[in-house]
Amino acid sequence: MNRTKLHGTERPLAFGQLEKGFVRILWIDESQKGAFRGKLKHLQKLGLPGGQHGKGRRIAYTREVAFQLLIALLISELGIDPVLVVQAVKENWKTIFVPAVEAAIARGQAVNPVYLVVRPKLMSGGGLQISTFRRYPYPGAADDKNLREAFDTPVTGAQTWFCAIDLTPFAVNLDILFS
Repeated sequence: MNRTKLHGTERPLAFGQLEKGFVRILWIDESQKGAFRGKLKHLQKLGLPGGQHGKGRRIAYTREVAFQLLIALLISELGIDPVLVVQAVKENWKTIFVPAVEAAIARGQAVNPVYLVVRPKLMSGGGLQISTFRRYPYPGAADDKNLREAFDTPVTGAQTWFCAIDLTPFAVNLDILFS
């Protein structure tokens, strides 16, 4: 089985296993575990993954579901409304996030990071614009121009700033949970 695929026949995780994995991957302090659990539950109530939540109802936390939650948690760390975060994850999952996560896992061993680029359009009600770029390990490498392009590309209705999140270490570590 190809480990980098976000779907397949892997063994799903229980909520507790996934939570422990996220606590380790995201460096959640012991004193913040309760708040973190609340954030995970809130993302579920907002419809991630697929709105399957409720007491007594087990969710199969597959690789795909876990990565959707990871992306939502990373973007929500920017202080963006969780409703917009869940909407962005759902709208961009197959077109942007799946290829980005697969590339991040594949490139993780080669120290070639993959970044998520988040441009807020919050004041205009436009939500978030999400894109990615890949960077090679030294300045001036073939793909280094992507960073300059990410800075220089104007986006209609977006703020002039953006946040770049290095997805690679998070994706590689979460992938290990399913190995």
